[in-house]
Amino acid sequence: MFVPERWAEAFLAAAGGKDDVKEGIAVLRVLASLAGGIPGVVSGCAGARKLGDMIQTALDAERHGRGAEAAAGLLLLLVRRNALAHVFSVMAEIERLVDKRDGVCNVVLEYASPAGDTPGGGFIDELAGVLREKTGAREVRIESRPAPDLAGGYRLRLESGYIDASLSGLLRGMTADLNGGF
Repeated sequence: MFVPERWAEAFLAAAGGKDDVKEGIAVLRVLASLAGGIPGVVSGCAGARKLGDMIQTALDAERHGRGAEAAAGLLLLLVRRNALAHVFSVMAEIERLVDKRDGVCNVVLEYASPAGDTPGGGFIDELAGVLREKTGAREVRIESRPAPDLAGGYRLRLESGYIDASLSGLLRGMTADLNGGF
């Protein structure tokens, strides 16, 4: 069973410091987009060696740090283990762990809105303040997107779950209570 979190933790340990991790993530994005587009070409031992040679040549041509070497090593290991298809889930897990380490809380705000209007900036700022206070996060990043199916209100998706303050959520809850009987 493939566990992206283990691969992400290994990458972070190999990459080292904060700047090296940033470099490694940037290099991994580039290498993954290149290698991810040609999985059949790099599968197998010969393909892994060819990819390894190409990556090493690219790294030798430029001045690189520990992060770039960790990214190259991760990608090569994924190829050798025939797990290249998981590279993007590993990258997402790396970014999640880095955000967690840096005290960043990522939130998706889904809102019901007529004609695609976005929630006012005051609401977003106040929400960020409340979430900083409640979670202890240093920074709160809010991605907002319309969700017409909510009928009214909003829904927050956090790493640990979600908060449904929508009209459709309220109606679902009332229906479940009524169907539960007395």
